[in-house]
Amino acid sequence: MTFYKRGLFCLSDIWGGLLSVAGVVGLFVFLFFVGKKLQSGSIVGGAASKYMAVVDKIMLGPSSYLAVVKIGSKYYLAGVSSTGVTLHGNIDQSDLVQTQKQTVGFGKFRFRPHGKVPEGKL
Repeated sequence: MTFYKRGLFCLSDIWGGLLSVAGVVGLFVFLFFVGKKLQSGSIVGGAASKYMAVVDKIMLGPSSYLAVVKIGSKYYLAGVSSTGVTLHGNIDQSDLVQTQKQTVGFGKFRFRPHGKVPEGKL
């Protein structure tokens, strides 16, 4: 056996094993951060733009969402899906109102109402 020499573990083998485990853990941490950067697009230049920004988006399905895009001082509504991007029109800045997610409690479960909920009905 390589780990057992004269009744005691060889210290160099133990340190070598610990160093190998630390190297593998370090590699996983490095790959995790690189993956997060690639996913956000900051490595390939997709996240940082001088002239436009996605102000908000809401998921409509597993691979489609509506996005409010600001280009210069104008806002646009775009539909994004796996088949492409569709421009739905301009939005006036006065029409943009910040919303809050509403939740309704029911025991341990939390439900979000769809659509507009009348005042006092929650």
